[in-house]
Amino acid sequence: MPRFSVITSLTWKQYAVIAAIIVIGGFAYLKTRPAPSPYESVIMKAAPMEQLVSVTGKVQAQESVELAFSVSGRVVSVDARVGQAVLAGAPLVRLDASDLSAQLAQAQAQADSAQATLDGLIAGAQPSDIAASQAAVDKARQDLANMYAGISDTLSDSLAKGTDAVRTQLNGFFSNADTANPQLTYSTSDSQSATDAATERMLSGAALDDWQAELSTISPSSGIATLEAAIAHGITRLAVMRILIQDVNATLNSGTNLSATTLASYKTSAATALSEINTAISNLNSTSQSIASQKITVQQLQSQLELKRAGATPQAIAAQQAMVNAARANVQGIQAQLGKTVLRAPFSGLVTRQDAKAGAAVSPNVTLVAVSSQGGYEIETYVPEADIAKVTVGNPARVTLDAYGDTVPFSAAVLSIDPAETVLEGVSTYKVILSIARSKEPVKSGMTANVDIVTATRASAISVPARAVYRNNGKSYVKILLANGTTGEREVTTGIQGADGSLELMSGVKEGESVVTYKTQ
Repeated sequence: MPRFSVITSLTWKQYAVIAAIIVIGGFAYLKTRPAPSPYESVIMKAAPMEQLVSVTGKVQAQESVELAFSVSGRVVSVDARVGQAVLAGAPLVRLDASDLSAQLAQAQAQADSAQATLDGLIAGAQPSDIAASQAAVDKARQDLANMYAGISDTLSDSLAKGTDAVRTQLNGFFSNADTANPQLTYSTSDSQSATDAATERMLSGAALDDWQAELSTISPSSGIATLEAAIAHGITRLAVMRILIQDVNATLNSGTNLSATTLASYKTSAATALSEINTAISNLNSTSQSIASQKITVQQLQSQLELKRAGATPQAIAAQQAMVNAARANVQGIQAQLGKTVLRAPFSGLVTRQDAKAGAAVSPNVTLVAVSSQGGYEIETYVPEADIAKVTVGNPARVTLDAYGDTVPFSAAVLSIDPAETVLEGVSTYKVILSIARSKEPVKSGMTANVDIVTATRASAISVPARAVYRNNGKSYVKILLANGTTGEREVTTGIQGADGSLELMSGVKEGESVVTYKTQ
């Protein structure tokens, strides 16, 4: 109560004096206090520092491959499904290889036979082998002799067929048939064919007479040359008779005074005659070819016998060795083709794609299967050229995956850097591969990765915001805030740049000093 009475007893003049004292004191304070500094600054102090290059990339398997056949074919089995773990070399898809398998078996048999022959040449012929070869030669010669002995009968049969064709089947076609002037017994509008037919009938008759005369001098004991010549003569004579029948058919097609019944009968006779002539020619040709083939057989067997008796020469052994090598090369070639009918896993991993279907046809170089390794994953990313000089193989990196968010970190390291640039959206970049360390969290190919590559670290470094450093004549400087409030220029050496944009000052300043970062006025 007494305090209130003192205060309330002040007069207004006393209040005025007090206010004046306060105003004068405040003015005096404002006049005497220091002026605010126009500079913003930071006090230098050492702290850990690291330089980062931040990029985004994609997770991929360390080994990944797309597989396609190099040949076309039909799928017979699909041996691995998507998501299945497979071992290196495991079959994934098979094509039908039945034809190649048969070829391989045949080629292997030929190679074995060639090898056996070579072994026999090297070992030399045994008496039993020589005896067997002699017996084979003797049999082949006897077979050839039997063929020659049968020529007389074959010629007689062919003559009989020719005689029946010309003088029996075509008997009613000609008047004065076996004279020098045979004539058709019917009219035809094709005069040329009629003339040709008459001429060929005369020649055919003469050929039959000559043939009969020749055969009367031939027996199974006739010489080889005589028998072979008789076959050739017979084929030539039968060819004349075939021309006759062809000309006769032409006249029948243009006949003018033949009834339908007579014409049909004549055509049947002409067809029978032509069949007989063709059969006779075929028989003689077959005999001639069989004799020629048997001669070759005799020569081959005789050569083999002589080779066995003489023993193998070095040249013969070398030639047979070449045959063995060729046969083996053929086997290897077919085996290589068989290998192309199976897609196999090139390494142990996981099947990530399987487009093959049993029974479907496939074309070469069309991707059907993809396999990725399960041993580890890597990140593929691209670093701009402005930062690539900072990155070296072995740099550690901190990684987060969008699938897990920022709270699940992964460790990685730079594995490789492409020497050539890759232009992306007009910017030169360089592909960088980082290997991801194993983690308890599962990683899958295709995940998006956010990567901070640690390109340099300092355990203790002085740094300033990049804006505090300026350059002049190729040198770097900062402003030092002095104790009296003024500034002084100081040359510095810069180092790495931190993730926050700060620059390391390697020389020129020391801890405790203040570096100007901004001038307010």
